[in-house]
Amino acid sequence: MCHVGGGRVSTLHDKWPSLEAGYQDQYGPIDPKVYQAAGAIWPKAATFGEFALHDRSMVFSLMLKAVANVSSAIATGQNVENLNAYLLKSFKNLVVFERAKALGRTVSLSEVQEVAVDVIADLERKILLREIFTHLNNEQRTLVLYSMMGYSFEEIALRLELTPATVRQRMHRLTERLRKTFENSDVR
Repeated sequence: MCHVGGGRVSTLHDKWPSLEAGYQDQYGPIDPKVYQAAGAIWPKAATFGEFALHDRSMVFSLMLKAVANVSSAIATGQNVENLNAYLLKSFKNLVVFERAKALGRTVSLSEVQEVAVDVIADLERKILLREIFTHLNNEQRTLVLYSMMGYSFEEIALRLELTPATVRQRMHRLTERLRKTFENSDVR
């Protein structure tokens, strides 16, 4: 259990916990609307955070910190048009900051925010590729791996006992599938 104000929340990370009582945690006052928005973005945020940090409890803690930061921004009159997007951006910046610290880099949060867009985009592409890779069959994975290792269509064909034309055709289909997946994702 994790204490939030006078109440408790469960820390089951597969699902964002609901508040039993109180709207303040160790990071500050919590706006109920922001906390609810955190629940809406939690699956995507948890995936991003765990991929970047490999520490599920830290990811949960960073989301609570982002919730408090956004709650504070709203309380001080900052205009937040798209709460979910703003909260997710705040969370991802905190994750990038923690990742930099874990890698032994001494940077300020403002320095991280300058490069966060590129780091976040890179992490999101890696997450998407990992997800795509899990949906490929064994032959497709093998084609991708050989291609990534720099083998030509002819070399791949010899190893897989296929014709170079077949390898070329399958790689073309796979490339088109990956291109469409990237186009349809929110990763750019």
